[in-house]
Amino acid sequence: MKKWTVMMIPHGKGATRNLSLSSFHLWVTVASFCVLAFASTFTLQLYRNSLAQVDALERQTFHLRTATRHEPSRPAEGISTEELAAIESKYREDYKKSIDSITSKLNRLYELESQIREVHDLPAKVRSSSDYIRDGVGGVGGPPADLSEMVAPGDDELTRPSNWIYGLSQPSADLIIQEINLRVASLEELLTATAEKRERIACTPNILPTLDARRRISSRFGNRKDPFSKRLQFHAGLDISATPRSPVLATAKGSVARSERDGEYGNVVEIDHGNGFRTMYAHLDKLLVKAGDTVMRGDTIGLLGTTGRSTGYHVHYEVFKNGKNIDPESTVVN
Repeated sequence: MKKWTVMMIPHGKGATRNLSLSSFHLWVTVASFCVLAFASTFTLQLYRNSLAQVDALERQTFHLRTATRHEPSRPAEGISTEELAAIESKYREDYKKSIDSITSKLNRLYELESQIREVHDLPAKVRSSSDYIRDGVGGVGGPPADLSEMVAPGDDELTRPSNWIYGLSQPSADLIIQEINLRVASLEELLTATAEKRERIACTPNILPTLDARRRISSRFGNRKDPFSKRLQFHAGLDISATPRSPVLATAKGSVARSERDGEYGNVVEIDHGNGFRTMYAHLDKLLVKAGDTVMRGDTIGLLGTTGRSTGYHVHYEVFKNGKNIDPESTVVN
């Protein structure tokens, strides 16, 4: 087989090297080099063509956006005026549906808010949308405006100003955001009012101090013949007979003001409920709370007894409002 010798002569000093190649290996080397050169050239050309296509698509997209947003009367490449009008009509239809949906939800939110305010005896806070758009100050309450009429584009408004965001102009988007903020602020106020009212209810005496099945009212609030002196005297509380040593209950949440023995009242518990309310439970057989304890409505504070000036097992129950005795039965909620 014929061989070829390649002589490699170094610059300067150094030994000359000879490389012997057969004809077959030489042709394989040359062929590989040619294939590599062709592949590199083809890949480079393909890359250049791709860049040109991307650039053309970007220019077409730019022209389409420009025609759609700013010059709808002049069709973009490949899109007719009729097609643009159809797109615009569909856009306005979807846009109005979105605004109608938002307006409906805001109106429903306002209705619920008004009902809650009515339940809590809170005044409705009315403020028009134009007011807080004009002065830029958020308030609380008031029905939302008809946003669809205020922000929907007209039939001849085919252009898109630069401040349109997701179908809403910036003033319109601000309007909706401010309206939602108003509702949130109002609901936060209602939440606070609800918590305060719940606390007032929890601290307001509204049950009798015994749930015993044998309970009965043995003496009511007001003038009566004293069981000991037989004279007409004012009775400042409510006497309730029940099973001896049955539980006596706190009639509302509060703090135990005193729990002690007190002469004619015998063993007595007094609870301060706040908001001007105070209750007293007398003639108890046993005291189960001490001064400073916090009790909830329905907690057992003692056992029904007949200590002190008493003719039999019962609890003498008094209710004070702002320091004055009131009829305990008037506070009971059936």
